[in-house]
Amino acid sequence: MNKKTLSERDICTRFITPALEKSGWDKQLQILEEVSFTDGKIYVTGKITARGIRKRADSILYYKPNILIAIIEAKDNNHLVRTGIQQGLDYAKILDIPYVFSSNGDGFLYHYRTVDTIKKWWNNREKSKVEEVVYDRKAIIKNLEKSFQASLQILNELNNG
Repeated sequence: MNKKTLSERDICTRFITPALEKSGWDKQLQILEEVSFTDGKIYVTGKITARGIRKRADSILYYKPNILIAIIEAKDNNHLVRTGIQQGLDYAKILDIPYVFSSNGDGFLYHYRTVDTIKKWWNNREKSKVEEVVYDRKAIIKNLEKSFQASLQILNELNNG
């Protein structure tokens, strides 16, 4: 199999999602793929209207139900690992998500937006009272970073195996 011939969706299906699952992410509860989160900009010319392209995240990770924690922007393998990071950062800003990852199937590039974003995310989580959380913020961040380090290792194993 030549990775260069695979589409972005194939990269997600064959490399990114399996790496997430093997690192402990639950596909049914914590990973949401191909998430459209805008209807597209509305263009008006006289009496004619048209809608622009929807914004769509390749994958969004949930810490718990209704608590978004990371966005993953995938690219096909003809692009560098880092190619999707700016698009992911733009989407993360709109959705107020603290972590951004970019991948082309060869590995993950990780970006932690800012301490202020994490604080805002954490405070909003507390206000929503969705669930009681037994971990503090540092423990959540540490566990997330461990999960993605494990994802990188698994992805490397998949690539070499």
